[in-house]
Amino acid sequence: MTRTLASAHPWPRLVTVIDERGHTVTPACSHSLAFALYLAHCTRCGAACTDPWKRLTSASQAA
Repeated sequence: MTRTLASAHPWPRLVTVIDERGHTVTPACSHSLAFALYLAHCTRCGAACTDPWKRLTSASQAA
């Protein structure tokens, strides 16, 4: 079963590991290259996020 962004799970904070480094990601409307290659998961419960996501840039994390 695939979760959708409108599901009961709000995805409070998602992370993925790329080259042994953790990266914060956010839900997205479309698929990205990183989404195709890596799995993101919820830091609260550990659930895998099967919805599209994108990496946050350092500028958007500071805002």
